[in-house]
Amino acid sequence: MAQKIKDDKIGALSHSSGTITLQSSRLTIGGQQYSTSALQLALSGLSVHTTYMLYVVLSSGVPILVQSTNVNSVGPAGYTSWKLVGAFLSNESSGWGAFLNIEGTPRTQTNMRYTPSGASGFGTIGSPEMNFFRDGAYLLCDFRFITGTVSGATAFLTLPSGLVYSSDFQQTTYNVGTLTNNSAVNFVHMFLSSSNADRIFFNTATGALGSAIAGNTSPFASGQIESGQYRIRISGWSNVPLKDL
Repeated sequence: MAQKIKDDKIGALSHSSGTITLQSSRLTIGGQQYSTSALQLALSGLSVHTTYMLYVVLSSGVPILVQSTNVNSVGPAGYTSWKLVGAFLSNESSGWGAFLNIEGTPRTQTNMRYTPSGASGFGTIGSPEMNFFRDGAYLLCDFRFITGTVSGATAFLTLPSGLVYSSDFQQTTYNVGTLTNNSAVNFVHMFLSSSNADRIFFNTATGALGSAIAGNTSPFASGQIESGQYRIRISGWSNVPLKDL
């Protein structure tokens, strides 16, 4: 019978071409300690922008690496014992995104990108660069895009697909970021609406945050480079270490 005689040591995680590799590790599973060689997991069945836990479990007594959306207190379905060794966030194409740390505040270890599924009022936006990362309960995004042919439709940008604001952020008076454009240093406030939890609206620096402006409202214009940042608390995210969930 295996016996725990040393502290556990989780090997380094890496990703390449849809496969996650966990380097050799020393792990306690079900009260017994195992020394493993490198373990690999071919990712499949992922959903868009979803947090996945990585567990080592026993299959016929042999350690294997599996993915699960279940938190550590629940564990992966079909197993009675497990060891949490990592986590990751999938991308907008339901594929690999970025690793998340399991100790301390959950943060993506690299930036991710997304393409807004809606940018009403701005026409067909060009060269979108929407770079974001998770910082605990918050999504932080730096963005840049070129407006298409602006219109009288309400201007907004969508969040990464599948993510919505936390209910305590769904306020029409809450300023979550700013935007500037290349025609002048014109600041535009970004705010949330309780009726649309997946998007951000805009108003001028002197306008009321609860009143969204159209894409053809000054300082917006066609063919402009728009850039800015926003910070939003996301539903289902928290600052609790993933290992403690």
